[in-house]
Amino acid sequence: MYRIRREVFLREADALGLDPRTARVLDVGSGTGFYIRRWLELGVGSITGCDLTESAVDRLRSRDAVHHFARLVRPGGHVLLSENFVHGQEQRSSRQVNRTTDTIEGVLRSAGLEPVRRVPVLVLMNAHVDASRMRRKAWDAFLRGVTLTRPTGWLAGAALFPAERRPVRRVRESPTTELLVCRRPLHS
Repeated sequence: MYRIRREVFLREADALGLDPRTARVLDVGSGTGFYIRRWLELGVGSITGCDLTESAVDRLRSRDAVHHFARLVRPGGHVLLSENFVHGQEQRSSRQVNRTTDTIEGVLRSAGLEPVRRVPVLVLMNAHVDASRMRRKAWDAFLRGVTLTRPTGWLAGAALFPAERRPVRRVRESPTTELLVCRRPLHS
């Protein structure tokens, strides 16, 4: 799964035409540092990573966190956002919120960021959160079944990897993780 994420990210970051020697990256929601390592792989020398703790999330709920980091992007700069973009209703669970495409793009626009393109990061190798209920349950059952043990999970990943590469290049939308490229206009 991470090999596919890497390929998609590197392809999209390369399409931005950045000069790694002068680019400055703010990685919001750094987590394990996956995307920080990809920026380093591209040769970007100025990277700042941050993540939010649960207490910070609680404090930020009433504040405008997106507007804050959007102001840090220089005019003409880009924001890359990896997210599940759902077309139906927002989905909430105890561990995750999947917001609608319209909600996410609306918040970004109100913060002064222009969505440029959205591309699939994964199609097969993750839960299908933006699919019909029956398809979602069937795919979840399949993924749970093939990942019951470490060896079966490894085999499933090895089998799905070559199958995953084609749709992430060819389909416009994914039922799971996508990468949204946004740009802060030169004149706002």
